[in-house]
Amino acid sequence: MKLNEEQTKEICLTLALFVHGYASIITNNSLEFDEAVVAAHLENVYIGTIFALLGGNEMKNQQIAGNNKRSAVLTLIGIIVMILLTVTKVVPSSKIAGYSVFVGIAFFFITEAVAKTKDPESGLRFTTIAADLKKPGVIFWMLLPSVSGIASLVVGNLIFSGEFVAHVMGRTGSILSFDKTALLIVQVIIAAFGEEIAYRGFFFGKASKLFPVWLCALASSACFATGHIAAGNIMVVVYDVVGVFIDSLIFSVIYHKSGNCVISTFSHILGNTISLIAVFVFF
Repeated sequence: MKLNEEQTKEICLTLALFVHGYASIITNNSLEFDEAVVAAHLENVYIGTIFALLGGNEMKNQQIAGNNKRSAVLTLIGIIVMILLTVTKVVPSSKIAGYSVFVGIAFFFITEAVAKTKDPESGLRFTTIAADLKKPGVIFWMLLPSVSGIASLVVGNLIFSGEFVAHVMGRTGSILSFDKTALLIVQVIIAAFGEEIAYRGFFFGKASKLFPVWLCALASSACFATGHIAAGNIMVVVYDVVGVFIDSLIFSVIYHKSGNCVISTFSHILGNTISLIAVFVFF
């Protein structure tokens, strides 16, 4: 039988409390002293405490394993539903692909609840933002989508003239109010936050506990990019989707390094904001 220091202390403390209790009762003449009976009771306490510590840990481990298994099943179900909704975008006029984000958000919180995920282990943390930003490479990767966004606009404008910018504005026009600045800011924040919870926190984050990280990054990014398909010149559409796919891979790296989709959300918001400003000012 192997007991660690904390378990040994717990056993000694429990025995001490029972011994003190017996001593008090016997001293007050509330109980007739019977050495054999007291010894038997204390032995039961000793054995029971050990069983509770060792058996309790085993039961706890089994419960955790069961919770993780249920969470894994729910993860697979959620991902399948997200993919099925997203692939409807092969018909650009599809209106149900966007619901994949809501499915991802819902399954993120469901799987976290089922697995009883503690805050330090959650993929959505506000208390560790400062510490997560200091992790190696996080700031560098956070800034990349802003650079790639500008590069995508410049190259797209050179290749397709104004057609690429018009395509992107048309694709996002259904969810963003470009004529109302205050509302636009709120929409950009909410849209980015929702997508990061769904695609990085849930799809990539939960799937990477079951499958290789690189596979999860590719699969989640392919799904994310597919959801951005819009009607238009096929070459413009391909160029746009490839750019979204690359950005999604970057967001996946940010999440993998930080373990927090709040951090990837900051990058997403920053990248989208800078791209929008560039469009309004230069294009």
